[in-house]
Amino acid sequence: MIVAYLGEAFETSDTAFIAHAIRTVARARGMEELAKRLGMSRSGLYKALSPEGNPSFATMLQLLSSLGMGVNIRPLSDQIGRLRSAPRKVLKSRRKK
Repeated sequence: MIVAYLGEAFETSDTAFIAHAIRTVARARGMEELAKRLGMSRSGLYKALSPEGNPSFATMLQLLSSLGMGVNIRPLSDQIGRLRSAPRKVLKSRRKK
């Protein structure tokens, strides 16, 4: 259920909702234990995951990892063609210089 919940949160691309979902899961799993795994204080973790917090990308990756999850990168379906052709354009423009 947690994977589905976080997956749906990431699908929204709403950073506030994603942070709220991660915060909810972290609380459900136990903030103190997660903070120990991350090498930070419980209050520091609460602060990082608060609506005003701004945790680093590394902290978020470590937090997800401590929850037994990771990040999976995939192209957006409506941008696949653009992604495939972009590197060629960059290479051509560099050759002209």
